[in-house]
Amino acid sequence: MRPLLSRPASPTLCFIFCRIRLAYRIHLVCGHPFPPDLHSKPLPSVAIERNLRSQCPEDRHRATDESIKGANENESLPKSAQSRQDETRCAMTDHAIDSESREIQTLYRPQVEQLGMELHHRSGGLEGHVDGDICRGRFQANPVGPYCLIIWHDITFLREMDFSEYAMTDYACLILDESPAANPVPYEVQPCTLQEDNMVSLVQQAGSVTNRMPAGSRSRTRSICILPDYFMELENQWPGQVKGLFDAFCQPWPSDIALAALTAMSKLSPGRPGQTEFLIKAHIDLLMAMLAQVSSAPEQSHESSHDRDLVQQIKTHIKSHLGGDLSIDQIAQSLYVGRTRLCLTFRRQTGTSLARYIREQRMDQARLLLSSTTEDIARIGRRVGYTRPSSFSAAFTRETGIAPITWREHCNRVD
Repeated sequence: MRPLLSRPASPTLCFIFCRIRLAYRIHLVCGHPFPPDLHSKPLPSVAIERNLRSQCPEDRHRATDESIKGANENESLPKSAQSRQDETRCAMTDHAIDSESREIQTLYRPQVEQLGMELHHRSGGLEGHVDGDICRGRFQANPVGPYCLIIWHDITFLREMDFSEYAMTDYACLILDESPAANPVPYEVQPCTLQEDNMVSLVQQAGSVTNRMPAGSRSRTRSICILPDYFMELENQWPGQVKGLFDAFCQPWPSDIALAALTAMSKLSPGRPGQTEFLIKAHIDLLMAMLAQVSSAPEQSHESSHDRDLVQQIKTHIKSHLGGDLSIDQIAQSLYVGRTRLCLTFRRQTGTSLARYIREQRMDQARLLLSSTTEDIARIGRRVGYTRPSSFSAAFTRETGIAPITWREHCNRVD
């Protein structure tokens, strides 16, 4: 494999480099990071244990707003430049937390609840400490937009416990293990790739895992968790330039990229000055751009026969089950493949989403039956997967612009 720097830079990489340069120019001109430094003065602590147990986003936001309001009412500081800067920090923090998706929340909520921890707003994210009978230590979660999460923790388990983790969807993960007796292979996860020192990359499948943590063990790791929607968004913005990026987390990286990732991971420390959401996002985007140079290179972007075979299996399954359950989860289960890999492979091979392809196939079959048979319209709807006539009529009208009965009448007039 040729060195990365020997290849011409793609528009994606150039764009990310411009973002990094702009960020640091602002830093040099203003004398502080932009947005304003979040660490010069701590924010009022806002306990959100109640929010962690709430499944309703509106309740979570309302509870957070009430807690912030209560904290602010207890302070009677003059309206100085410092207080205005504090307001800016608070607004940024709220933006980071409120932008979380449900998928992101499940990556840290179960851990926090099991550790009996209270979380507080700090440094554009959430931070908590625990010092109890079961464990002691520190935990921090920093959302970076709706599809990415930085997690840092240093936990010592005082008693043996079963520790469970849960994910709603598959996700890519980069982990730096700094535990005293570091084991570079995380417990009970999918096969991972050792990239550099104690840093590994992997694709964790959806579901829950439970690990037994021995008494006296200490876990200290930094992780970047990236949801599939992040990669989907990149593919939509730069079609053809980021192929195989999700799968790259299951493969060894070139040494220069692995070293760059290790350097970036080492800087993701709680309380580090200037570590704003903007700059963290820029570092992650830059890493993805470097990986895209490799995963999309002509010598690396071969369309494997396995992927082509998988797409053919998907199409065959859809054709033979048009009248049945064709949810993404059902197809993935039937073909023994992960949901994320199913969707990404299909989009990469066909240029369209799996959900859209299913709709198109159902509507094509419906048009054929409407024009070539005298079957009842409700029955035709059931044959293409719609149990309710109204749902079939609405879907057909959205796809074709006319109702099923109108389509049939038009076909009869033409004949």
